[in-house]
Formats: sequence, structure tokens, C-alpha cells
Amino acid sequence: MNLPQNALHRQLGVAAGLIVGLMAVGLAACPAAGAETHGQRWAVVAAENVQATGLSDLLTARLSQLDGVQLVERQQLDQATRELELSTVFASQAAPQRLKLGQLLRADSLLLLSLEEHEQKRFLKLIISDCVYGARLRVEHRAFAPNELDQLVELCADSVQDTQRRYAAGIKQLLGVAPFLSKNLSHDYDHLQAGYAALLGNALSTKAGVAVIEVDEARAIAGELKLAGEELNDRVVPLFIEGE
Repeated sequence: MNLPQNALHRQLGVAAGLIVGLMAVGLAACPAAGAETHGQRWAVVAAENVQATGLSDLLTARLSQLDGVQLVERQQLDQATRELELSTVFASQAAPQRLKLGQLLRADSLLLLSLEEHEQKRFLKLIISDCVYGARLRVEHRAFAPNELDQLVELCADSVQDTQRRYAAGIKQLLGVAPFLSKNLSHDYDHLQAGYAALLGNALSTKAGVAVIEVDEARAIAGELKLAGEELNDRVVPLFIEGE
């Protein structure tokens, strides 16, 4: 049966509401991994192209002014990044590498910065990762202009503070939402498969302590937990959500 698009939206909204409601019941009885406030000790890890602009230094100075933020020292950062190939920590499936970097730095959270170019325009890629799972809690792209560094620093600082608020009690659930499966034989709705998954993911991510991450990232974290065995038995296991 082919449903009108507005009916599909209504059904998806109901489904998202039901899942969020069920999660609220389940999470209320599920303590977070660690009762302490999440994200107190931060490491600002910038690629060389970001360091060359001076942005990472300005941002480090700004973050040092925020309540509840402690920063990893520069000397410790330099030593840790020499021991680990920095370019490997940005990818979605690189949760084990981010976890290792966090352990080396004794950090609660990583703020990863790199510059990318698309259609002859430069963008700052900002990733905020926790150091319990190596999960990317936030991935943003901001337009980069050398003469607007102060504004960019403030936007990055806002992202840090918002992440602190959302995960103040740690991560309660990790979710990987796969693209929806379309069973329409005429393929009329194939273009909505990824869009509806993203819509559902956005709805779920409004719940405090819930991290919606990419499916391959969730698989990498699940594999790391399996390898670690009892050493990480207090961690929540990623949950995969699939839909039609």
C-alpha cells in the first residue's frame, strides 16, 4: 500500500514518540556509566592546518574561561599526538583510536578540529568525542574565514557548553539508526530512506544522555566492548534501530 507523504510523516512522528517514551522508561532505571559530571577534562586536538591559523590557541584560551572545563596541558597533547596518527581519529569507525587517545591524555572529552575544503570553500570540522566509548557526540561543519576567528571561537565554545549540558550525567544510551528500508515496488520513496532515519535520529537525540551515532561507529564501539570483555562491563551496549 502506498501512503501519502503527509501520512508517512505522521506515522514516523508517532513511532519516534513511542521510541522516545519507551527509552525514557528504560533509561530511568539504567544508571549512566559513571555518576560524575561528564566532560570536565577536555583535550583540544587540532590538525596542523588548524594550528597554523591560530584558531586552536584562541579556542583553548576561551575554553579556559568556562566553568567546569579543565584543559589538558599542551606538552601532554604534543606527546600523545606524536604516539598516535592524528588523522586516524576523525573517522566515524575510529572509536577505538579516540578511546586510546583519551586514555593517553587522561581526558573526559576530546575536541577534534580540522579544516576541509568543498567547492573551493573552507570549513572547520568540529568533532566532540567522549573518552568512555570514543563516540562522536557532535559533528559540525562551520564556514571558515581567517578574519572571523573570534566569532568561530564563540560558536565552538557554545558547542562545548551545550554538549556538557546534554551529557551532564554521562552517556545513558548509544543508538545507531540505519537508513529505512523501502518496500515500495515502484521505488517512489527510496529518496526518503536516509532522510527518515535522520529525522528519527534527531528526535531521539533530544533525550538527555542519548547519543545517536553512525551505524558503523556503533558497530566499532560494540566490537571494542566485546574485545574488552569484563574490563568494560559497566558500559552500555549500542542499540541498533531499523525501520521500514
